[in-house]
Amino acid sequence: MAGTMKCPECGKDVATDAFQCPSCELLLGLVPLDSIEPPREPTVIRMMLSPPEASLSRADIRVPDEVRQAAKARLKREVTAPTVLMTFAASSTDVPAVADGLDLTSLSLSSFEAFVISLMDGRTNVDGVRQAAGLSKPEMNGLLMSLLDKKVVRVSEPPKAPARPPRPVKAEDLGLVLEAVQTEPENALPAPPPSPPPLPPSEIVVRPAATATPPPMPALRRLGGKPPAPPPPPARPAPKPDVADKPVRTTPAIEAFLKQAKSAQKPREEPPASAAMLDPLQRAIALEKEGQMDRAIEVLEQAIKKSRNPAPLYNRLGIVLLKERRDLGRAEMFLEKARKLDPSNAVYEKNYFTVMGMRAAVTHIKKNPLLKGR
Repeated sequence: MAGTMKCPECGKDVATDAFQCPSCELLLGLVPLDSIEPPREPTVIRMMLSPPEASLSRADIRVPDEVRQAAKARLKREVTAPTVLMTFAASSTDVPAVADGLDLTSLSLSSFEAFVISLMDGRTNVDGVRQAAGLSKPEMNGLLMSLLDKKVVRVSEPPKAPARPPRPVKAEDLGLVLEAVQTEPENALPAPPPSPPPLPPSEIVVRPAATATPPPMPALRRLGGKPPAPPPPPARPAPKPDVADKPVRTTPAIEAFLKQAKSAQKPREEPPASAAMLDPLQRAIALEKEGQMDRAIEVLEQAIKKSRNPAPLYNRLGIVLLKERRDLGRAEMFLEKARKLDPSNAVYEKNYFTVMGMRAAVTHIKKNPLLKGR
């Protein structure tokens, strides 16, 4: 069992095998980096939201006893008091997300609350987050109400499903429209009048057929006379009117078909970005959940730049990258930014030189493999 010692910076008690002081976040440098393997699934967002941990290895996540006991007590109180209305933070289909403009320096979260928030990517609903966190419905409801009271998260209704694009117009659709026109009762042509009933035989009168007038005989040309004038050319038939000039008889089926064909030619517009995805911290959570860790760190850096006090966040981000990814290069870069922003802070100064020494030692060992393990 490891003993305790005093932190050389803040004077608080820390374990002798601690990697950093959880109170002032000073790197103690008592544990070599290669003594513990880095986590297989690093999470920068969760560790940034969590309180600092003394150990180099990440603590296991489990549902705290106080969360379970609070859920049981609340459920018992609502069951035994029928006049008390049961309140719910959100429905299972609502989507939780981090609050807009959340300042990381003002957060006071537990490790488990930070773990649950790191699962809120702005797209997963409450029930999906609950299952990923291993919580029951009463436990999730109580935890969500606590986060809403702290104004750390917000809940919105699920986005509506996008409208289905219109089906492209096909050639066979014309046959369906023509069939609809033939069976369409509206605007149909009037039916022909019924034929008169046949007359009885007694009233039938037989009239003689009219004598047909014989055609005129062609004029005979006398011997030595002039030939008769040629007959006039036949009159040309009048040009048929263009089909487009004729009034078109429309029906509801034809109008619906033409409307669909016109809408199919319009370019589809991309849906606007969700309001939750406009926040840098929310985007970083979504990117980390998708496995884009490097991109998430870049977006998280943008969120730190907008913070009112970025120096402590740069210091914490450097330590998180050191613990989660063993990324000495980026850790040194962020610790240097913290040191430049607050040159009077001794913790930032010492952390920067500690990581710079770690990086130099690792480089020296890579050049001299025989020194490894000494």
